[in-house]
Amino acid sequence: MKTEDILKNEKASSMILSAVLLPVFVMLIAFVIDIGGSMMLKEELYKACLISAEETSKAIDLNKAQTEGLNNLNADFEQVINDYFQKNFKPVKNASLSNLDYEVIDSIENPKYILVAGQAQYKTFFLKIIGIENINVHSQAQGRLRRIK
Repeated sequence: MKTEDILKNEKASSMILSAVLLPVFVMLIAFVIDIGGSMMLKEELYKACLISAEETSKAIDLNKAQTEGLNNLNADFEQVINDYFQKNFKPVKNASLSNLDYEVIDSIENPKYILVAGQAQYKTFFLKIIGIENINVHSQAQGRLRRIK
């Protein structure tokens, strides 16, 4: 066999290999972009949950704390959760908040923790090719109330 024939065969086989692997490589990069976007959304969601939980844990009724020694939450603590969450949640492109919830651990009269949980949807761009329209992202954080001595 001549060296010309060997080179032609190697070029042809490398072109075929490139034609097969290039679309696979492009699809992997596209999937990484969608997954990365949803991970950025999860981080934004966690940050907003953490800040709103921490700030709400500071929203105690000072009058009751001084007179009775209890950590009663202010009557407007739900508004505090929503305000701090909205101020700190900056959704990434193609994302929307679908749920914001909270839970007071123990009781409102003498809480130990405030748990803030959020859920958002990331609308995919490339994963639609394989039928994944949205990625649901969940995150939660808690704020611990300090005891008054």
